[in-house]
Amino acid sequence: SCPCDLVVYRDDQPPIRIEVRTAARRIDGTIHRYEMPKELGRYDVRALITHDGEIVYVPDIITKTI
Repeated sequence: SCPCDLVVYRDDQPPIRIEVRTAARRIDGTIHRYEMPKELGRYDVRALITHDGEIVYVPDIITKTI
C-alpha cells in the first residue's frame, strides 16, 4: 500500500502528500472524520469527500499555502 493517495509537485517547493477519505457531515455542519493512529504523519493534507460531493481540505490548501 502507498503512504498517501496523491502527491502534488509544485515548482521550487516540496511535494504535498494528500490522503483522500470519505467523511460525513453532522447535523450541526461539522465534518466527522476518523483518524487512524497508523496514518498520522503519512500525509500533509487530508481531502475529505462528503456524501454530497463537497471536497474539504484539512488544512485548507485553497485559501492559503501550506
